[in-house]
Amino acid sequence: MERVLFESFLSTFAYALIGVVAALMLIARRAGLGPAAVLGNLMPIVMVLGIMGWAGERISVGVVILPAVGLGLIADDTIHFIMAMKRGGGNVRADIEGAYRQAGWPIVLTQLILLAAFGSLIASHFAANVTLGIFMSLLLVLGLAFDLFFVPALAVLWGRSSERKAAVDSDH
Repeated sequence: MERVLFESFLSTFAYALIGVVAALMLIARRAGLGPAAVLGNLMPIVMVLGIMGWAGERISVGVVILPAVGLGLIADDTIHFIMAMKRGGGNVRADIEGAYRQAGWPIVLTQLILLAAFGSLIASHFAANVTLGIFMSLLLVLGLAFDLFFVPALAVLWGRSSERKAAVDSDH
């Protein structure tokens, strides 16, 4: 049974990952932003799975959906942030500031609602629901932090390096 769960865990996450990576790369279409978004969506999942392993939590029926569902929830907010950035004029820093103004609060409020919903599972009498509630809540908090801080920081760093490379290439 445990092997079947683990295989299901891997296959559902692989399908979700392929779809989300493709969507993020197609939507971003800006140097540095696509890879930053992908990394910012994967890191919270890797961190939560690491914490689960460190805590001795095994893949169970209750948590087998966590990575795939969590990836979708985190990617949704990332897409809103990217779309808000793309409405800007092309200056990465100014576009990020505009995205914070336009999408920042809606992203935070969405995550608070999801936290309330998944956090309510912690009060369940079914251990699998409690586990899912704890780790999905942690994943949502980490995903929010990565969406609002990590992805924009990488977009600035990687966008700046690609702008420098383009300037150097145009000088030659």
